[in-house]
Amino acid sequence: VRHGMPILRELVNVSRETSNLAVLEGTDILYVAQIESMERLRMSEAIGNRLPAHCTSLGKALLASLPEEAFDELYRKFDKLESITAHTITDKQRLKEHLQKVRQDGVAYDFEENENGVVCMGTVVRNYTRQPIAAMSISMPIQRLRGENLITSKEHLLHAAHRLSAELGYDSRMARAEAPRD
Repeated sequence: VRHGMPILRELVNVSRETSNLAVLEGTDILYVAQIESMERLRMSEAIGNRLPAHCTSLGKALLASLPEEAFDELYRKFDKLESITAHTITDKQRLKEHLQKVRQDGVAYDFEENENGVVCMGTVVRNYTRQPIAAMSISMPIQRLRGENLITSKEHLLHAAHRLSAELGYDSRMARAEAPRD
């Protein structure tokens, strides 16, 4: 949190939207830091609040970073996932397919899955051991969602998460060097 707050503040300054930091605890995410947007219409979640991971961009980013076996173990007792809005993914298999896309894109999206009228995008923060330890997100009212805004916000988010990961000792050059080649 100490390292994240200045980066969250900068993310809000460039994106003009609320930025969040959360960790995965079981099948929930726990909000550990947030800087609110300066806009009058904004998203806000209390620090310490827990939400189901499967319906938040923060949670989906973290779930996508888990090995498939760990995901299966985490959700083995769930036949159906809790529906928060009409847009929430409630089928485990559909969520697993969605998480595959998150792995490819490096960013998870929540299009009104947790709160009607709110869109979020999130990505993981890694530490010096290359482990995902948190997720960072941007939240905005759906009224401000436009194609160019979504692309720019994604770039700002990825840059901010990369900076925080680097501050925590993560070296993305090492991860690329170790990645399997085709």
